[in-house]
Amino acid sequence: MSKRKTAIFAAALVLVCAAGYFYFKYMKLGNVLAEKLKSEFAQKLKRQISLKSMKFSAMEGFVISKMELSDVGGFSKGKFFVSEKITLRPEIIPLIRNRLVFKRISLRNPEFKIKRNPAGKWNFADLLALLPQDSKGLHLAWNAKEVIASDAKLEFDDETSGHSISMENASLEIFHYSSFGGNFSVELEGKLKTALYGSLFAADAALDAELNFEYAGLSSSFGKLNMANASFGEISIENTDFEFEFFGLNKDMGDAKHNINLKIEGLLAPGQSKTVRQNIFRPVKAFFTVIGKKPPEIDDLRVENISFNASLDDRILNINGLNLNSNLFNSAGSFKIDGNTGLVELQTNLEIGGSRMDIKLKGPPANPDIKPELSQTARENLISLLKTLNKYAGKLLERKQGDKVTR
Repeated sequence: MSKRKTAIFAAALVLVCAAGYFYFKYMKLGNVLAEKLKSEFAQKLKRQISLKSMKFSAMEGFVISKMELSDVGGFSKGKFFVSEKITLRPEIIPLIRNRLVFKRISLRNPEFKIKRNPAGKWNFADLLALLPQDSKGLHLAWNAKEVIASDAKLEFDDETSGHSISMENASLEIFHYSSFGGNFSVELEGKLKTALYGSLFAADAALDAELNFEYAGLSSSFGKLNMANASFGEISIENTDFEFEFFGLNKDMGDAKHNINLKIEGLLAPGQSKTVRQNIFRPVKAFFTVIGKKPPEIDDLRVENISFNASLDDRILNINGLNLNSNLFNSAGSFKIDGNTGLVELQTNLEIGGSRMDIKLKGPPANPDIKPELSQTARENLISLLKTLNKYAGKLLERKQGDKVTR
């Protein structure tokens, strides 16, 4: 046998032996990890965990079949997490060096039941005890490059507010890009359901977002949310697009820079619905009272589109390109609140039937300059509306603690 063949044979033998060593080592490690998980959850968290099996596969990595994790107190208190199959695929080189870095984590048919009790405590808060005890945030200790969940179900119940949200038939992908703080890409699709003001809201939702972390935490995020075939009680909405750019998330809201674009298309609100009459037609009639106009008689409200751009920069909130086109009226305008001076500006034009009305407003919310002059009742109603808007917007424009707020 030539020296070359001998060298190749020796290298192949070493490779096979090494592969066999690591295979049997980590195949055995699967059983060790399963027992360690059960012990950790039982002793530290007072939770129960059920695993049908946990093994190491050379092709897939660590494979967990049928995992169930209870709420605190055991399965008699409910299930927090369930998944038919979990695959943890480690990176080979770090694994040889006794470092566990996952190239991919895959979840098949996972179900999460997240709750917050009346005292404000989340039912996953105790799980943080399993994380390494150091000063690093989760975004720095994160050791998975890709997390994928298919046919997932998420249930969220906030007992402090009474709100519940669920997402069914969901797919989730999280990609982690290594950098100083950590950059994450999140893609989430599924059927979104929640209750709002006593009516069910449902939509096919798709979120595509980028999360950028610095050492101290989340600093910026941008992306888009689409909701199609939405329904809110008897109201239907064909399509909603929401694009966002949030910068300075680790700063006070008043010092942050945010920008959003919203577009809603194909809204239909049937006039025979009691909910529609109370929540849409009544406010619309009140609005027409403010401007001193009589609303046209219609059976159903049909909105072709609603769109606007909103930006927050240096404690100044601007809403531009505000457009509404419907069979009731058409409107275009802009709105501004300056958190540094407390002044507001409003400019809008209305087209109702064959007539048009332009309104301009500027000054403090309690006593702005309004053109054209309105009746006393209309003026008081408009000022009341401004005060309400200013109250809610003011929370976005608050200065740092200790600064003087001029509003």
